[in-house]
Amino acid sequence: MWKMFSTPPLKHSDFFLGDKSPPNLVVIRPTHFIRPEDQMGDSSAQFKNAAGKDVKYISGLGVSFQELIEGAYGNDPQFVSEARFVFPPNVPTIKFDYLVTTPDKPEDHLQAEIKRQLGYSAHWETRNTNVLALKVETPDASGLQISTNTIRRYRNWMLTHYQIGIIVETLESCLKQPVLNETGLTNFYDFRWSFAPTNRVQINGSLANLGLSLEPTHEPVQMLIVEKVR
Repeated sequence: MWKMFSTPPLKHSDFFLGDKSPPNLVVIRPTHFIRPEDQMGDSSAQFKNAAGKDVKYISGLGVSFQELIEGAYGNDPQFVSEARFVFPPNVPTIKFDYLVTTPDKPEDHLQAEIKRQLGYSAHWETRNTNVLALKVETPDASGLQISTNTIRRYRNWMLTHYQIGIIVETLESCLKQPVLNETGLTNFYDFRWSFAPTNRVQINGSLANLGLSLEPTHEPVQMLIVEKVR
């Protein structure tokens, strides 16, 4: 039986994960305080517990409701980015702390606690929506080279031995819109790419160097539908 309570007697330091974190907890609470030196957001840690079993703990400090949902559902194989989340109106606007130190499936336990305590659930559903399709504009562009390396590496904006899917994830997070990989490219490549594009002009220029482009379209996409259940 997990210990579940909305305002547990936890120390602030308990939310910084490690093998000394209190076990068997599933906690969501309004954020008490965030010190400037603390790093806000979601985190996870994998290690061996006292019984020698591999475990994964997850936590968040000062996260929004949207980030709380991402912490609970972001580990799903269907997840690409929060651009594929659909929220109902009037979701909570306060910040939350959460801590899950169960020995198995921490995301599942967090989902259950969100439903129990906050009254929200979520499911994946195919919906027709406005998307951006990533396509090949210029085949054999010089900026996209088939990798002859076998080790993945990222250094000084140069990606070595990566597939195109990494670009999709970056674009979705930046543009806040679903992006579909319709390039048909399945190889591993070496190419230059910024993970922090500042605007659409920069993005289009970076894609052009790789022989790629984005085209707006309307297609069915798997979306995470968040609902108020009580």
